[in-house]
Amino acid sequence: MILFWLAAAGLTAAVVALLVWPLLRRPVSGPGRAAYDLEVYRDQLAELDRDLERGAIDPGSAEAARAEIGRRILAVADAPAPAGPGTPTAVPRANRVTALVLLGVIPTATLALYLAVGRPDLPARPLAGRSDPAAADAVPSDVVRAVAQLAERLKREPADLDGWRLLAQSLTRLDRPDEAIDAWRHALAVAGDDPVLQGTLAAALTAANQGLVPDEARRLFEAVLVRRPGDPQASHFVALALAQGGDFRGALDRWVALAAASPADAPWLPMVRKAIEDMARHLGLDPAGVIPPSAPPRGTAGTAPSEGDTPATPEEQNRMIRAMVDGLAARLAAEPGDVAGWLRLAHAYQVLGEPDRQLDAIAHARSEAPDRPAVLVAYAEALIARTPPATGSRPPPEAVAALRAALAAAPDTPEALWYLGLDAAAAGQPAEARTLWQRLLTQLEPGSGDYAEVRTRLDGLK
Repeated sequence: MILFWLAAAGLTAAVVALLVWPLLRRPVSGPGRAAYDLEVYRDQLAELDRDLERGAIDPGSAEAARAEIGRRILAVADAPAPAGPGTPTAVPRANRVTALVLLGVIPTATLALYLAVGRPDLPARPLAGRSDPAAADAVPSDVVRAVAQLAERLKREPADLDGWRLLAQSLTRLDRPDEAIDAWRHALAVAGDDPVLQGTLAAALTAANQGLVPDEARRLFEAVLVRRPGDPQASHFVALALAQGGDFRGALDRWVALAAASPADAPWLPMVRKAIEDMARHLGLDPAGVIPPSAPPRGTAGTAPSEGDTPATPEEQNRMIRAMVDGLAARLAAEPGDVAGWLRLAHAYQVLGEPDRQLDAIAHARSEAPDRPAVLVAYAEALIARTPPATGSRPPPEAVAALRAALAAAPDTPEALWYLGLDAAAAGQPAEARTLWQRLLTQLEPGSGDYAEVRTRLDGLK
């Protein structure tokens, strides 16, 4: 009991420290971006004048765009000038008061709540007693009986490798991950150092750990790479383990190597590139300069694997992708407030071609952040993708409503400006489309493909 209270006190102190430390840090000012922003806006005004002289834009649209750029210049000019770089400022009084309140309230409230509802004297509940009876009743009794009979037979015939595989797969489908992992361990013990079974067991351990790669799983993935260098599933999860351990640069290097070695049509490549993009941004790097070109697609002349290379089978590829997605879904079930995570899960389901699950993931994101522009845009794009409009037709009304809400919350949302411009043009409202696309044009880099596309659309308006 003493150890319990010491552990509880230590955890409470750690939580309080994590909350209070950011409040008591003295903020250090840094240089602003006002000068840079003003220079960009001046260039945009000059480009607008050149378009007007060439007749590429009518005076009314030019005036609307000039007013928008002027509004941004005024916003930058009105912003308070930052202090000199590296100048420490005083800790705000409100922060100090908040820190003192947290120091007193959190331990007191925690103790009071536990004394009211806690029972440290109760023994640990067996895992078998934690299953949901309703879920168990949903499984046909003959299936449960067949799995139990298979398990009993394997006790008498422990060398039956196919039997252990079948038992592990059946237990996985019955949502009994701990027992499935034990069955995979028996299968691996019978088969020896089989890289396929090592990867399968490691993926099951990771999925059961809510997407976090435990030490045992990492060792198994590394063992796979010894036998099968470049194995995509093992390469990805070793990189993920490095990232979870704080070695962000090492994780990035692993993902970059995997992307460079993957065929351009590899089904896991979009997710690996997404991991590279997220990690590059976390490290302050330009993703475009980090993501490598992929190998030629499978079947292209000159791309046959060299001796010693063992390409992943389609089953292993699908298992890798599904393990990644299921791990993310399991983590989000425990942390439903991660809006960015739900959006990543929606993108994963889009890659897998599962539009219903994609919409379901976005619905979870909307329940957590109903007014966030990125969520509204993702919802609209999912609806548009499910019902691709014919040439000249309008996006679905529900998508248009979500895009208008996104634009109301953030008037510079480029996706909303683009799609609403398409809707206005299809509805025979060229003036509205022109206004929306002119606003979008001020955000795009002259010479880029997006800029050229919007310019072409503008020129085509009647």
